[in-house]
Amino acid sequence: LTFAQFERELLSERIRDKFEQRAQKGMWNGGHPPFGYEFDNKRLKIDPKQAVHVRKMFEIYVETGSLKAVYDYGITQDLKNNRFKRNFDVSGVGTLLRNPIYCGKIRYKGQIFKGLHEAIISDMVFEEASKRHREKVV
Repeated sequence: LTFAQFERELLSERIRDKFEQRAQKGMWNGGHPPFGYEFDNKRLKIDPKQAVHVRKMFEIYVETGSLKAVYDYGITQDLKNNRFKRNFDVSGVGTLLRNPIYCGKIRYKGQIFKGLHEAIISDMVFEEASKRHREKVV
């Protein structure tokens, strides 16, 4: 039993290390692709139909500073997230707007790495949205 437990811990450590290496290289670590992207040949690729809405959502948030306004836009456009295939709630909109994946970066364990995927929005737009969010929280 001791050897089996040691082997499990060693395997777990190897997997964690591999995920961190993939993130440092800018690779997506799997799971459901975020709204605006699709998974193609082990890489994130922009979904042009969804990317238009992502840009609009960031634009609305930067202009208004209101998650509710972005949520209302999602409802009127009947936008559904990629994971659960249902409409975004206000919390999901906030998560989307704080995700650095949209400006071409990967977040892993609190660290941000440059991603291999193409950005949907510019760093400047993402920073402006982040600034708006920080102002609301304080």
